[in-house]
Amino acid sequence: MKDAEKDIAAMTAEEEEFDEVVVFTDDEGHEHAFYEEQQFMVGKKTYAILVGLPEDTCTCGEDDCHCHEHEEDEEEAIIAKVEFDKEGVPVYVEPTDDEFKEARAAYDALEEE
Repeated sequence: MKDAEKDIAAMTAEEEEFDEVVVFTDDEGHEHAFYEEQQFMVGKKTYAILVGLPEDTCTCGEDDCHCHEHEEDEEEAIIAKVEFDKEGVPVYVEPTDDEFKEARAAYDALEEE
């Protein structure tokens, strides 16, 4: 099996394990894969907690991958704003600084419940 086929098979297996795999490309062109752990509302806006997938799901194709430089024991998690396109498909975008602060406070309050 070719490497590209293995990558596709790995991502397909992960997609079965996780409802939705979200891939972001950083400024340096590295891909970072996440799964949606939870959605929550702040006013009329929807936000999602996205948790980084394990390194073995990386599809950047680089021999010297730096996509997963965080500690192995730490899960990388981000807050993304969820917008919906005309067909109702979620689109994950980076929140503004103010939106992030509001979303973080709301998420922290949910965790305390």
